Amino acid sequence: MDKVPEDIRNYLMEAHQLAGQWSLPNNRGNHTNSKSIPLKSVSVIGGGTMGRGIAMAFSLAGFKTILVELNQQSFQAVENCKKELEITYAREKTFKRLNDSKIEKLRNTLQITTDFQKLKNCDLVSYLEEFIIYGSYTSSEAVATAFEACRSIKKLPVLVGNCPAFVFNRLLGVYLNQSQKLMYEYGYLPHQVDKFITNFGFLMGPLTVADMNGLDVMEKLKKENGWPASDFEKEVWRQKRYGRKTNKGYYKYDPKTHKKEVDMEMEQLIEKFSKQARPNIQILNDQDAVNFLLYPMFNEGLLCIEEGIIDHENLIDIMFILGFGWPVSTGGPMMFGHQQGIEKVASTLILWSSLEPTNRIYKKMDKVPEEVRNYLMEAHQLAGQWSLPNDRGDHTNSEASEINSVAIIGSGTMGKAMAICFCLAGLDTFLVVRSEQKCLKELESMYATEKAFKRLNDARIEKIKSKLQITTDLEKLNDADLVIESVFEDLKLKKELFTKLDKICKSSCIFGTNTSSFNLDDISNVLKDPSRLVGLHFFNPANVIRLVEVVYGSKTSSTAIATAFEACETIKKLPVLVGNCPSFVFNRLLHVYFNQSQKLMYEYGYLPHQIDKIITNFGFLMGPLTVADMTGFDVMEKLKKENGIEPNELEKEMWRQKRYGRKTNKGFYKYDEKTQRKEVDSEMEQIIRRFSQNAKPNIQILNDQDLINFMLYPTINEGFLCIEEGVISHESLIDIMFILGFGWPIHTGGPMRFGKTEGIEKVANTLIHWNSLEPNDHVYMVANKFKNVDKKNMSSNL
Repeated sequence: MDKVPEDIRNYLMEAHQLAGQWSLPNNRGNHTNSKSIPLKSVSVIGGGTMGRGIAMAFSLAGFKTILVELNQQSFQAVENCKKELEITYAREKTFKRLNDSKIEKLRNTLQITTDFQKLKNCDLVSYLEEFIIYGSYTSSEAVATAFEACRSIKKLPVLVGNCPAFVFNRLLGVYLNQSQKLMYEYGYLPHQVDKFITNFGFLMGPLTVADMNGLDVMEKLKKENGWPASDFEKEVWRQKRYGRKTNKGYYKYDPKTHKKEVDMEMEQLIEKFSKQARPNIQILNDQDAVNFLLYPMFNEGLLCIEEGIIDHENLIDIMFILGFGWPVSTGGPMMFGHQQGIEKVASTLILWSSLEPTNRIYKKMDKVPEEVRNYLMEAHQLAGQWSLPNDRGDHTNSEASEINSVAIIGSGTMGKAMAICFCLAGLDTFLVVRSEQKCLKELESMYATEKAFKRLNDARIEKIKSKLQITTDLEKLNDADLVIESVFEDLKLKKELFTKLDKICKSSCIFGTNTSSFNLDDISNVLKDPSRLVGLHFFNPANVIRLVEVVYGSKTSSTAIATAFEACETIKKLPVLVGNCPSFVFNRLLHVYFNQSQKLMYEYGYLPHQIDKIITNFGFLMGPLTVADMTGFDVMEKLKKENGIEPNELEKEMWRQKRYGRKTNKGFYKYDEKTQRKEVDSEMEQIIRRFSQNAKPNIQILNDQDLINFMLYPTINEGFLCIEEGVISHESLIDIMFILGFGWPIHTGGPMRFGKTEGIEKVANTLIHWNSLEPNDHVYMVANKFKNVDKKNMSSNL
């Protein structure tokens, strides 16, 4: 009997009242204007434990109740069901939930049958749980009747929308999946997991619950819905470890008494799987393990609310208090998350997401302040109000060319992902590659991966295949309306390609280049009409990230820009117009960010995992050095050499050792050749110590906050320089680019808004001071925005 704090008691009472104030979407009816049909007779279909329990509830409430047994069409089925009911009556009497008079009432009012004809006069035919699910056609009368039926049998109805697993089982699925991971990834034994969860306050541990429910139910659900199952689950199913019903699951059970016992064979199975596992998320104690189970549940609840599946957090809480034995003293999973602190839970989930980026249950779920949300919405609208300089045209007076067919040139990951986007938008799409067979094989692999992440299904894959034509022949592009190259970042290669395309494609065709760094004018000068070349800088993975940098050169026409914007909007991407300069805007700021992270290593001796941890704790999805390894350090080598940019000594050493990141299994980290699992690289750490031991940096970094400022303040400064140079028109456009394209912590509003939140005077003062200490480092070349700050307002804490 918990001592429930008064605030939680009031919270749950409000939830109880709120549950009755239901409303269907799209003005389809609510609790105030919908009437239930009169109920006198009820039937329940299914004579299992659940069906019998529901039928008993209606019968005790005074309804004429028919229980339909489905197992077999025979007299014996009815007799078997009656025997099961008598066993249930005896057990319920032992627990004082039934007495002789109630049992007699049940025997007289509850009819058991296998004949569906007997249901023709029933007012309600149902398999009813403690929450009500509505579909797209469900009437308000049906919902009102369901609510009335629940109240009649003293149940609390909670309205939820229609989605896989609904709400309760959706959160429960996350909870049970996490409990399995504790076994097969971390080596926890079932009784250990159950013990720390019951110590936390739950009535039963997750693995005891799973054995009671039956693991065959999960097997059937996962197979029917195409949900991924772990190898551990598959082995449990193969051994028919379905829980109590087969006398073995996570525990073993005495066939006569059903007494639960530790199962040595199960423990050996766990040991076998966990020995091979290399989990990325650290669990050091019981509290870490509790958070590992409960934080993702809280996140899943917030996702359900965002998706409109359920209206309020406290409805989720009351469901888990009443339906699962959640510790009432915590108020439920959602209240627990708030008590832990939104920032703490969010930062933990963000960190886990960076460590396990393919695991959807760690999807970042920030609480975004309203003013930041409004700011980003305005930025989204502003992006569409583009304008070319020197009155060359804008969004109000420029028409896009009609796009019926698109061609993508380039067989890399980016090219294939771009082609998928256009196919899904319903456009006929050519994908020009070197080898058709190799490309087909790689596409099938992509489809499988995207299907596993629920971003594609069979129907969408078929649509892609019906719209996509793979070819090695450029001549087939003669009638394409839009051609985008996505070949390797090699200026000579790109110029040769556009020289050929200029002879093949029709004069109205718009050319796009996916270059991330080259001057557009250097590419367009090979065209007879350079006005039809526009930069379309997609971000990797192109089928996921919603941002595209649309780049104009000195000759790019407003028609080309309008067409590029139209193409982006067709494939549901946000286009942002930027001018022509080295690396454009996004990569220009990103290079500053990455260069600062390198300085932290070769000047200050910070190790890659230390930098990445500080940055992910701040709220980024991934640290800069993890990102650099994913992108590939060979790209930076080629760009710096071609543009005559002097690399630092650490970069030269990494290039000499072919430390190009994941693609060579070593970069700032090392990677397992088979699993690609990231590990700390002692050799890299020795290189860093060798360079940093003789370094004498002038700028002081004393703590984590200093490190964050060292990385972000110059990035903000570079953004202001871009605006001053006229390369981009508004600060908020830089912010929306980094929110959508880089996983910048959304609650800060982006780099430029973060700078203003920090205080222009503080950032300016810091940068001016750093510039005086490092006058030859162009990164600290202060923007006029900061130079013009009145110096008497600057902080003196330097």
